[in-house]
Amino acid sequence: MNETMESIIISPEDLDTIAELIVMRFPLRVAEGRRLARMRALMLVTAALNRAVSTYAQHALVNCQGTAGTSDLCADTAALNHALQAFSTEIRMIAHEYDSINAPIEPFAAEECTDDTPGMRDLMPWQSPPRMACPVPDSGLLH
Repeated sequence: MNETMESIIISPEDLDTIAELIVMRFPLRVAEGRRLARMRALMLVTAALNRAVSTYAQHALVNCQGTAGTSDLCADTAALNHALQAFSTEIRMIAHEYDSINAPIEPFAAEECTDDTPGMRDLMPWQSPPRMACPVPDSGLLH
């Protein structure tokens, strides 16, 4: 299989990720704005693919039935190829960008905690070194 054909393959997992992203809503405004921008970009390449497939199918149907069409089927084929590549590239880019959202979270393997474990002293205040009290300057207003 040549490199051009490989670039058009879209995995079912990528399509599943895209479907989830379409209906997903992020609580943070920045993340939701980015998701909306990515979905709008995807819808633009989807519309371009739809037009290319429709044009190609219509012109191919006219030409295959023996009628000499006025369209350039070679140009339609090139436009369809370009639209397929743009669509598959956009799908893969968005899916891989958001794959971490759908990635299963690895369970945290808690290590044996001892008094020497870094950070444990913060959770065991009775064993933390005594803190130095900060001196409060006397402003004279409280007397």
